[in-house]
Amino acid sequence: TMPPDIPHQPQPPLLENTSLRWIELKWFAPYANGAPITQYDLAYSMKDEWPIEDWSRVPEIEMLHGVKEHGHDGRRTLLRDRGSLVFRLEKLNEFTMYFFKLRCRNVKGWSEWSDVATFKTKTVEPSKMDSSLMRVTSITKTSLQFRWTAPECNGEEIIRFDVVGGSNARLLKWAVFVQLMLRTCPDPDRLFGFAPPGGLEIGDVVGQE
Repeated sequence: TMPPDIPHQPQPPLLENTSLRWIELKWFAPYANGAPITQYDLAYSMKDEWPIEDWSRVPEIEMLHGVKEHGHDGRRTLLRDRGSLVFRLEKLNEFTMYFFKLRCRNVKGWSEWSDVATFKTKTVEPSKMDSSLMRVTSITKTSLQFRWTAPECNGEEIIRFDVVGGSNARLLKWAVFVQLMLRTCPDPDRLFGFAPPGGLEIGDVVGQE
C-alpha cells in the first residue's frame, strides 16, 4: 500500500448560480490520494494577473459552514451534480467579473491551486424580454392591446416598459435603434442633429453627443 500524499489538483470550480451580489460555485472533490480531504480554500480576485498572495480569501470558518453537498437545500440534483459540493460567495459587486481558484488539503498538506475559473455577477438591468410570452389581446382599426410576462428584474423594481413597432422590419429596427440611442442621449435635438433655436454657432456639434 502506498503511503498517503497531498490531494490531486482540483478542477476549476463551476458556476451553479449567480445574482447581483453573489455567485454560487460548484466543484467535485479531487482524488484524495490516500487520506480524506478535510478542508477547502477558495481565493477570488477581480484581476487574474495578480499573484495568488494578493487575492482575497474566503475565511476558514465560512468555508467550514458554507460548503455543502449539492441538494442539501432540497433543490433538484441531476445525475451530473451527484457528489458535487456547492458554496455561495456573498457581498460581491454587481455586474463584475471575478476570478476564482480552489485548493484542498488532507493530513499531508495542501494540494496545488486549481486553474482559474471566471464568472460574472448579474447586471442591475432587467433580463431580456421573451417575445414568445407577448400576446395581442385586442385589435381595432386604430389600436392594439398587448399582454406580456415581465422578465426577471434582477433585484431592482421595473419602473417602465417601452413598446416599439413598425409596418415593416426595417422600420422596426430603426425604432429599436432610436429607443436605444435615447437611453444615452435623451435630447432628440442633439441625437438627430436638429438646429437649436437661433441657428448654429461655429464649433457646435450636430448629430451626435
